[in-house]
Amino acid sequence: MTALCRSVLLLVLPQLGDCLLRLGSEGLVQYREGQVGIVIAVPHGGTRDMLDIPTRRYGTVEGDDHTKELGEVVANAICRNLGKCPHVVISNLKRTKLDPNRDINEAAQGNPKAEQAWRDYHGFIDEAKEKEGLGIVIDLHGQSHRRNSTELGYLLSTNQLNRGDFDSEQSSVRQLARRLGRSGKDIIAGFQSLGAYLEQEGYKAFPSPRQPSPGGQAYFPGYYTVERHGSRAGGRFDSVSVETPREVRIDAGRNTRLIFGEALGRAISQFYLANYQPNFNSIQF
Repeated sequence: MTALCRSVLLLVLPQLGDCLLRLGSEGLVQYREGQVGIVIAVPHGGTRDMLDIPTRRYGTVEGDDHTKELGEVVANAICRNLGKCPHVVISNLKRTKLDPNRDINEAAQGNPKAEQAWRDYHGFIDEAKEKEGLGIVIDLHGQSHRRNSTELGYLLSTNQLNRGDFDSEQSSVRQLARRLGRSGKDIIAGFQSLGAYLEQEGYKAFPSPRQPSPGGQAYFPGYYTVERHGSRAGGRFDSVSVETPREVRIDAGRNTRLIFGEALGRAISQFYLANYQPNFNSIQF
C-alpha cells in the first residue's frame, strides 16, 4: 500500500494528520507514513495498560512523560519546515508492559502480545527506512538529569567523548561521516551537528560546539534502537538518541513543551537539510 501525505498546494502545508495512519496488532503501535528520510521513533510515551500483558519483571519501567505529544509536535514542525512529513512510529503501551528500546527478551519478557508489538514497532521503522533509502532515525526520549540540556546519543560513551574520542566508525552516524568525508567530531559536535542547530534555537544540548562532551554530567549514549537502526553495523540510515530534559518537557507546562517541540523540529529539519538533502527545497518562514 502506497501512503503519501497530501501534496502541498499553494499555501496549504502538510500536517502529520494528513499522512496515512497504520496500526500494529491491537493498536499497540501506530505508524504515520511520511515522505522524507526522517523517522521519529517514540518508544516510551505510551499510556495503554493492557491487563493481559503482565508487568515486566526486570529492566527500567519508568516512562518518558509527554514524549508522544512531543513527538507529534516535532513531526508537524518538520512537515511545515520541509513541506514533507517525517515517518512517525509510536508505542502506545506503557513501559511497564513493553520497552521497545531493548532487545525482544528484555523488552517483552516472553509475553506473545508484547513480542508482537515489539516486532510491529521495529518493523514499521524498517519499512520507513526501506522506503526512503537514506536518512536518520530520531529515537525520542525524556530524561530527568536536572541540567535542562538535551542529550544526543551516538553510541559513544561518556569516557570516549570526555577524552576526545569521536570515532565515527564506532558511532551510529558512521555512514554519514563516510559519505560526507568528515570527522566524527565534526559530525557529532561540529557546526552542522544536531546539537549545534538545537543550540541555535536557544536550547542547551550536547554534544555541540559549545559543549562537545558530557564532562561530569549524566549522559545517555543511546541504546537498542540506535544500535539497530543506526549505521554502526552498516546501512544507509543513521540514528541519534534525543533525550529531552524534563524542565521543558514537564516542569514548565504544556505551552513550553509545545514551543520546545517546534524548536526541536526546526533543528532536526536544518540538520537533515545540511547533511542529507543539501539541495532540498524547504519552506522558509
